[in-house]
Amino acid sequence: MTRAVVAVVLAGLAGLAGLAGLAVPAAAAPLVVELAPGVTLDWRRGVVVAHGVGPADRNAPSPEVARVAAARAAEHQARARLSAAVGRVPIVGAVLATTEPAVSAAIERAPLTAVVRATDGSARVEVTIGLEALRQARSGPRTVAGDDGDPPAIAVDARALAVTPRVGLGLVSAGAAWHGPLRYVTAPPPGATVVRATAAAPTQLTLAGAGPAPGASVVVVVPPEP
Repeated sequence: MTRAVVAVVLAGLAGLAGLAGLAVPAAAAPLVVELAPGVTLDWRRGVVVAHGVGPADRNAPSPEVARVAAARAAEHQARARLSAAVGRVPIVGAVLATTEPAVSAAIERAPLTAVVRATDGSARVEVTIGLEALRQARSGPRTVAGDDGDPPAIAVDARALAVTPRVGLGLVSAGAAWHGPLRYVTAPPPGATVVRATAAAPTQLTLAGAGPAPGASVVVVVPPEP
């Protein structure tokens, strides 16, 4: 094979590699992340879920009695795991810390979303906290226009940009910034008004159209994982 032919072949392979690279968006990121053992961050649902396990007390007079203490121990473990992992939640600004009273209070108020009591007296629980609860613990309550009817649904299309999901990401339009609850999805939900994002920064997205109204339900559309 001559040098000229080799050069053409290599150039062709380089071109194919470049096209393959374009086919996988750089912005693609996992939307379900394990923050720590037993603690999962789900950007699609906008929640952090912590699991706890309580063993059965073999000295209890019956499994029914053992389940009460086991469920309490499982809940304690889940909240302790959540408290230890909350500082790993990506958020605009300084990391979340349970030394902040509002953050600690939000974790204590986080509801039990699942309790499974086994026949042997053990128990498993699930504690779930909303990312918006963590954002408000940092930034204070958000403004809501009213409670008449469903909130407007807005889908910010950021699939052409490199977006790293994080709590507290601002949406900027015509110089005005919007902050509120965000979820991250890979396709606009049915019926949502789609607004294109034109630029991404670590703290905000710039929008081509009007920003969301106060109280809007907003999702950021990002590329699916490769």
